[in-house]
Amino acid sequence: MKKILLLFFLSSTIAFSQKVKFVLLSNLEVSSENISTVRTVLDSINNCRDIDFIIIMGNLTKKQNEKEYQLLDGAVSNSSIQVFLIPGVKETFELGDTWLNFLPNISDDKFVFVKNSYAFIGFNPALPFKNIYHFTNDIFYWLDQQLKNLSAGKEKYIFLPEDVKNKSLNWNKFVSRIEKENVKLLLFGGGTKPELFSEDGIRAFLNTDGVVLDKNKIGFNIIEINRDSVIFYQQEIGEKEKFINVFDKNIQLNTSKITNKIVNDTAKIISQEKYNYTLYSGINYWGGKIYFASQEGIVTCIDSTGKFLWDYDSYGNIFSKPVIADRILAGITYQGDLFTISAVSGEPIQSIGFDDQAVTDLTVINYKGTKELMMPKLTKSKSALVFGTLSGKIHCYDLETLQEYWTNSSAKGAIISKPIEINNKIYFISRDGFLYCVDALDGILIWRWKPAKEIDVIDQIISANDKNIFVITSDGTVYSINMLLGKYDWKKENLKVIPSIGMSADKKRIFVKSKMDKIFILSIQNGNLIKDIKFENGFDNYHYPILERNGLELVPSKGAIYSIDDKYKVEKIIFIGNAPINEIIQLDENKFLTSDIDCDITIYKLH
Repeated sequence: MKKILLLFFLSSTIAFSQKVKFVLLSNLEVSSENISTVRTVLDSINNCRDIDFIIIMGNLTKKQNEKEYQLLDGAVSNSSIQVFLIPGVKETFELGDTWLNFLPNISDDKFVFVKNSYAFIGFNPALPFKNIYHFTNDIFYWLDQQLKNLSAGKEKYIFLPEDVKNKSLNWNKFVSRIEKENVKLLLFGGGTKPELFSEDGIRAFLNTDGVVLDKNKIGFNIIEINRDSVIFYQQEIGEKEKFINVFDKNIQLNTSKITNKIVNDTAKIISQEKYNYTLYSGINYWGGKIYFASQEGIVTCIDSTGKFLWDYDSYGNIFSKPVIADRILAGITYQGDLFTISAVSGEPIQSIGFDDQAVTDLTVINYKGTKELMMPKLTKSKSALVFGTLSGKIHCYDLETLQEYWTNSSAKGAIISKPIEINNKIYFISRDGFLYCVDALDGILIWRWKPAKEIDVIDQIISANDKNIFVITSDGTVYSINMLLGKYDWKKENLKVIPSIGMSADKKRIFVKSKMDKIFILSIQNGNLIKDIKFENGFDNYHYPILERNGLELVPSKGAIYSIDDKYKVEKIIFIGNAPINEIIQLDENKFLTSDIDCDITIYKLH
């Protein structure tokens, strides 16, 4: 009898020692209006005796400003239970000084930690400055390293800010990475109620957003992991835990093999080079060579067959597309280092640093101002570089000497999209919601425009002819803005368009994409609708504009390129890969060059 009791005691002790219990909060969107409620919830969690840790993921603050991060920091810092944070798409989309200054307080925006025989892994797959999810090469490298360092016997629990299966192009690649890694549960934010389901053969849990439960009661969800099961509870403040669901870890789910069928009927791939980089910026084609700058800060030059020629390490992160002029390649790092190298050999020429983060593509202009530079130039080159920063400044620097011509500080929000120059004027969009026009000679503000206080111009790749700029506002309206007056000539409402505008080769039509999975062709002269085309495959959130080449409208979306002919027939030309496409460059009449986020560089020819 004593032996039986001893065995029972030992088995109970082992089972109890394997128990882990934690609280999962998602999309708190902390603000001055709800911080007291958030504090009440965190205090209540800290008063629970058996909670091992707290995970807060998703959109952490409402407006991503310094005050809200300070409120969040104060609430988290006062917790006696360890808190792990995973940012959501809002923090990643804004990614300015405020978030980066807050980041050191939480060590990192991803985590891996082990408790008992369980490993907990959390990260955010949203792309910086983009409202899109994608598992980048950087993320896969990090994830592979973490899984490699964990023993095979550890059960894995993976946290993502949302259920991104239908929001990312390469979800299948992510699943194939983890399907043999003993992953017991995927945990997502973004739910209106707690829900347990299956995601491609792996159990998944959708967490309730915020801290308001059914019938406006305040509370939180608790997950308890035992040796044989995972149990889900919901607890209202001041009440006992309420059981909501459970699953037996010993019961295996059926898995289905995921395959991607690739069909390229109307294009022939000439070459396709795959690099293990993340490519946020586009590519350059100059002198028969291809140039690209990875997020890791490596500038690479290859020939048209894919043969490696040289590379250059900028020792920073690059989100901006470099430019080439006067046989010089100029680039800029996110950390604020502007550099030039020989476009022929890759040898460094010079670099300067300034205290600002830069993410816009560089623009080359022919500087016609009268400012005298401190250091004399050795050539008669008038090439200058224009770019924007996260602080809202627009800079103009001489290409040859990297001396400043002027800086404009009119904007009160980050500048993300590429500035353009037309007739000695610089046009750009700030995330303060305005379209700006400044003088290219001295940087002085000429005008700024937005339709109303509560309606913003959305940052995008700017489309323009020689008289008008075409923009999209936050209410989904298309505007034609008079360059000279800074007022709109016409607007087109009720199309529910997304921030992407392309232009026909003759500059008589513009192409916009709609949330209704339609392409609208509008007259540049008056905004009248010429044609609407149903796009059955839908659009991704990367929003690269539609282009017209050789009489075909080319539509990049979801890793493929589609064409629209003169009879408005939509046809898939080529599938590049499961990643957003950066751009399309025409090399000759029927030959094109394309790159994507995963740094797949493809040259193909239309039949």
